[in-house]
Amino acid sequence: EYGTWKENYDYLTKAVNEFDNFTVINKSEPPLYELFAKSHYQIGAFSTAIYEGLAFNCRTFIIDVPGVEYLDDLIDKDIVKKVKSSEELINYINDENISIQEYDKDYFFKNFDETIFKKILSD
Repeated sequence: EYGTWKENYDYLTKAVNEFDNFTVINKSEPPLYELFAKSHYQIGAFSTAIYEGLAFNCRTFIIDVPGVEYLDDLIDKDIVKKVKSSEELINYINDENISIQEYDKDYFFKNFDETIFKKILSD
């Protein structure tokens, strides 16, 4: 959606205009993991990148668009916040005390275990 986000998500355009430190990535550079490592927040829809950003401890906001239901588990567990408007997003970002549940990263990404890897290769 690199080419159409401005037309499809006007609330993102509002946030870009309001915050100097808010950027919508609309190309493949810089690398995604570099961005996650530097970011405090991520805003997205229904993408596996949401889980990757969580692994980097990004506070995560999910845009209420069709497909958001795929992330209901994260929303229901209060690991991420669903936002319906730019105003709601701005209020959450401005709220230093936003409550987001702690979670076990192993729930999403298991640490590399060389013994398991070797066992798989030997089978």
